[in-house]
Amino acid sequence: MRCLAGLTFAALCLGGCGSIIPKLEEDGIAISEIVERVKCELAFAVPDLRGNYPSGNYQWIKYWTAKVELTLDVNDQASIKPNSSVVEPMTQVVLPGVGTFSRMFSVGFGGELTEQAIRTEKLSFTLSVKELTESRDRARCVLPQNMGLMGNLGLGEWI
Repeated sequence: MRCLAGLTFAALCLGGCGSIIPKLEEDGIAISEIVERVKCELAFAVPDLRGNYPSGNYQWIKYWTAKVELTLDVNDQASIKPNSSVVEPMTQVVLPGVGTFSRMFSVGFGGELTEQAIRTEKLSFTLSVKELTESRDRARCVLPQNMGLMGNLGLGEWI
């Protein structure tokens, strides 16, 4: 019992001593992979430039650039909540004319240790429409059908 109380006290005292910053990867996905995913989706979202400049289809965006700003938040949380209780049954008491009563002694202990680490990464980059169409033409990008950071982000629908 004393050991449990001592461990709980030590955990509560030492809990604030560490400082952990989450990694730059979320579920094994590096930020550079997310940036590449955004570039690929933008490349396929840009319409085909047909005809002669400036009167052809979408030729008016030929010299445009796209500025992308990403804010990635990683929130890492952990908690432990140890609880224990001691129940000591005691002898029964008989009160004449009233009945029999059971007696017991109980003590409860509880504790909670939580930790939260937050990391925010902000980055921005620019891409020319020419660069986007060239990366699409090189077939470097393969658009996946699944969801999540490495899936379809829906940038084509938004644009």
